[in-house]
Amino acid sequence: MSKKFISKRYEEFLEEKHEEFILTPKDESLLFFTGCIKGVKGTPYENGVFHFEMELPTVFPFKPPTFKFTTPIYHPNIRSSGNLSCNILVYEWSPVYAKFGVLLFAIQSFLDDPDPEEGFELKNHWIDNLEDARKTARIWTYLYAT
Repeated sequence: MSKKFISKRYEEFLEEKHEEFILTPKDESLLFFTGCIKGVKGTPYENGVFHFEMELPTVFPFKPPTFKFTTPIYHPNIRSSGNLSCNILVYEWSPVYAKFGVLLFAIQSFLDDPDPEEGFELKNHWIDNLEDARKTARIWTYLYAT
């Protein structure tokens, strides 16, 4: 998609004045972004600020971006490398998510609604002992994201 399309979506995002997200282009191509997502109150990620990198494909919004957390986060659907795999970025992608606020809200919501069955390295902990896994997530949030 054109740089003009991405620029318009980014301007809309800025006009929406999200308090829970920051998104900044890394360069003039508007294909690479950095940002952060605040953890939601009442979740293991509460009070955390989670930094990320996002890369848009050249065919955006017809293909999803790649999304990688740069802040360590204890979550079954986030690899130790920070790469995120969630349904909206894999199976359920729609150009509706091309609105950056909608996309970041969906990712923020996914943090407290994981899918351990589709998880990676940590999935067994979340499946076998959810309470302990959530406790560990709170500890990691305190250690790495505050």
